[in-house]
Amino acid sequence: LALIRPKVICILGRTAYSSLLGGGSITANRGKTVQKAGQKYFLTIHPAAAIYNKRLLSVLESDLEKLAKEIKDKKQNKNSLEDFM
Repeated sequence: LALIRPKVICILGRTAYSSLLGGGSITANRGKTVQKAGQKYFLTIHPAAAIYNKRLLSVLESDLEKLAKEIKDKKQNKNSLEDFM
């Protein structure tokens, strides 16, 4: 029994993507939700990348808005008590 079981984990950057999921290019996969071993992961760039490359700030903002929308949509579609757990 897990004490913490998040609905989705947000992976920030290539290093985390590679370490947790064995992934390669975060650029090619950012903004996507992937599932591994029953856990959902949302992929995006690391915030530090947007500090070093200002053009990436809109990419990060877009990805996080997408994640927030997905979470909000799922909360609104709850049908039973089990859906909230």
